[in-house]
Amino acid sequence: MTLLGMRMLGVIACLSSLACSSASSPGGAVAAGASGSAGASPGLAGANSGMSPGGIAGAAGSAAGASTGGAVSGAAGAAGVAGERPGSGGAATAGAGGSGGTAGVAGNGGAAGGSAVPPKASGVLCVFDYDLTLSTNNCTKEQYDCRTNVCLTYNWYQQCMSSGARHAIEVCAQRGAYIGIASHASVDLCWDDKVATVISQVQFPGLTSALRYDNPKTDFSYPKIDLRSNWNCDTCAYHMNGAFTKPQLISKVMAHYGMDAKKPADRAKVIFWDDLPDNITKTNADMPEVHTVHVHENIDGQPNSGGCGILESDVDAGWAAFPK
Repeated sequence: MTLLGMRMLGVIACLSSLACSSASSPGGAVAAGASGSAGASPGLAGANSGMSPGGIAGAAGSAAGASTGGAVSGAAGAAGVAGERPGSGGAATAGAGGSGGTAGVAGNGGAAGGSAVPPKASGVLCVFDYDLTLSTNNCTKEQYDCRTNVCLTYNWYQQCMSSGARHAIEVCAQRGAYIGIASHASVDLCWDDKVATVISQVQFPGLTSALRYDNPKTDFSYPKIDLRSNWNCDTCAYHMNGAFTKPQLISKVMAHYGMDAKKPADRAKVIFWDDLPDNITKTNADMPEVHTVHVHENIDGQPNSGGCGILESDVDAGWAAFPK
């Protein structure tokens, strides 16, 4: 092998090593350096003009490995090696070094599982009954997080969460709506069965993992659900209290989010889901602008019969008044 051939092999090996050494950051890929100029001879003789194989090596301006967020540029490519033999009329010229690789684009920050910016606030308020709306009993359809309660509900203890409940909460959070609960259960007697399990069983990740959950830095916040002081007050978002009618409880939820229950325009921004026909009738009478959705029991009007809770079709019916 000639001396020129040996040098050619060395340069090609150098090129391979450089081209494989780049590493991109999580924030964005790091570009290779620009190509170095070939070492062309000013001479006119073609076969052995100063076409430097080392000049081609200038193309390997590969990155040295950018830091997190793509902040560091790639290293400059090595200068080309001078051509072995000059062409007639001029000396071989070494290729120019490749330019440094471009820094990667910084990665976008974000909360775990989602964007760092919450969905645009819609001004709509989602209010849910709890028993046989978010929860189920004696249901043969899909359900989840089943348990035997200590707290008696109507004439039964067995309770699961509706297959549509998780979807319902998630849709409201994703559409930038306020979220509240208006139930006639007893918050203190049923705390361990119906409130603490929201956290321990991760029943509504669309709520408890939302950027607005228990976050005073956002435009509005969903109160921490397993904090007793966030329940049953005059301006609380969550209620399990049989001492008030459903319209009265809805009014309290509205007050929490700065809505005026006396204003028809504010009432018109409320969606209310409940399984008892009497509660729907009372709400329609006292707050006719509220968009009520009757969630069906196994035998409507007989909660002892149980039911499968809110369905996706019920969620769609509530949001029909607020098209995207």
